[in-house]
Amino acid sequence: MRVDPHSTSYYNQYDLLIWAKMKYGEDFARYLEEERDVIEFLFELAERHSIVLLNGGGFEGPTWSIRVSLANLKDEQYVEIGKAINDLFDEYTSDWKASK
Repeated sequence: MRVDPHSTSYYNQYDLLIWAKMKYGEDFARYLEEERDVIEFLFELAERHSIVLLNGGGFEGPTWSIRVSLANLKDEQYVEIGKAINDLFDEYTSDWKASK
């Protein structure tokens, strides 16, 4: 993790490929990189769950990273974000398995 003494630390950045590898394995993470796009993921998250997050790649983060604001949400809303991300990954996993 890069430490920036000028950072305000009101965002957390998550690398979704690491999350995918931990939860679903290396093959699924490779499928995401090759067949999906993080922008597609963010748009689907917004359309299906009304959750708007930023792509971390635009902030010098990994391509498949997302940024979550820590400045203005209630604690239970972070649980909803995590659940929505997992739900969408579950759908992507079903698509991946069907494509094999």
